[in-house]
Amino acid sequence: MSVYHWQPASNQRHVLRGPRRRYGDEETATALCDEVVVVASDDNGLARFWASCEKCWEAAKEIDMSATQRG
Repeated sequence: MSVYHWQPASNQRHVLRGPRRRYGDEETATALCDEVVVVASDDNGLARFWASCEKCWEAAKEIDMSATQRG
């Protein structure tokens, strides 16, 4: 099971906690950057071109680094 996943939300790609499809379209969720975002559909063809949230990227990197160091 995923700890987090990238999801189109609020016109950026944010990192949300938990596995993909846990959140429905237009649902609000708190991203790793602590911003409350509106979830957008993964099926949106243009969403892959949206910029990634820098704070979420840093938080995801820290999670990955700590998981790598543990094991």
